[in-house]
Amino acid sequence: MKQIYAIMLLLSLLCSCGTRNDKDKSIVIDLTEKQEIALSDVIRQVRILPLIMSETDLLGNIKDVCTIGDTVYILDDLTASLWAFDKNSGRLITQACHRGNGPNEYVNPIAITSDADRLYLLDLPTNHIISYDKALDPLETISLPFPASDFIATDDGFFLHNLAKVEMLGKVVRVDRKGVVNGSYIPFPNTNDDTEGYFGGAGKCFMKPDGKAVFFSEAYSNKIYTLDTEGSNLFRQLDFMNYNPPANRSVNRIPDLFERPYALCDNFFILENCLVFGFLKDMEHYYCFYEPSTGIRKTGKVRDGKDGLPFYPRWQSGKSLVGACLYEDIKERADINKYSIIQLDTARLDEEMTLLLFYDVF
Repeated sequence: MKQIYAIMLLLSLLCSCGTRNDKDKSIVIDLTEKQEIALSDVIRQVRILPLIMSETDLLGNIKDVCTIGDTVYILDDLTASLWAFDKNSGRLITQACHRGNGPNEYVNPIAITSDADRLYLLDLPTNHIISYDKALDPLETISLPFPASDFIATDDGFFLHNLAKVEMLGKVVRVDRKGVVNGSYIPFPNTNDDTEGYFGGAGKCFMKPDGKAVFFSEAYSNKIYTLDTEGSNLFRQLDFMNYNPPANRSVNRIPDLFERPYALCDNFFILENCLVFGFLKDMEHYYCFYEPSTGIRKTGKVRDGKDGLPFYPRWQSGKSLVGACLYEDIKERADINKYSIIQLDTARLDEEMTLLLFYDVF
């Protein structure tokens, strides 16, 4: 009898510990009141990097951004091109387009990632990863046994957001540098929903802020996971209270999700002292700045402030959040040289010049 009691007590303690841990991972966000956040209250400084090209170069729509040292690499969605810019001057280093059906060529590139020496491109139609040196010369092609919408490089391979809803693979798959599967995490729900493989959102599915730890959250999901070779663990879960989507509702059925005022996380950023979450509600963009050490959070729309700089980060570079806009978007309301990394003759600037904005959070 005493043994049974002891076992029951142990199980009770384990269950209570698990509940407490899960509760500690939940971030409650109260959206009952309309709130605004001044940009100056959450951002220490904004640094603007003008991307300087020749008049004949065309950079259409930035799809993805990553860095290697002092070089910023950009994937252009409009021209399916790769660009390399100097992070200190904004000058164009090189540009390449390898679209085609030949060796080391791509059809529809959708994401890029990097390590210390190489840039990697993910091509959705061909299920290929193509590696490049720093000068954007192609090196090799890695074939994948499944389609993926986003990825991130690790020391010995890649984590990928899997789009193939098959019994053997989960939402996240780990492959080595040859494309061989050696791990699968976060199973698909057991539904007949054919749209479960939908991908979208404003930001990246994967983050690796310190160059080691990997974080994952699929678009419009309120859960963020940590990933390693051993598996996945829940890192944080956003609780929007009355605005949470129903538990049985697919995060990928966009028409269903937007038919009611649910709150849906569409990007996230992991900083040393702050977690930043971007989310949609009533088709408007909100942010939550959360300090884990103190529990302090600031939630609401980020107001541009007196200088009129937009706040819409989509990527992360080290300790900075990164966004992009055209010069014409801010020329009438912001002194670009107050924030620009380099001094510019604004009278000669092309309105179509692309600017990268680096936001440093307090």
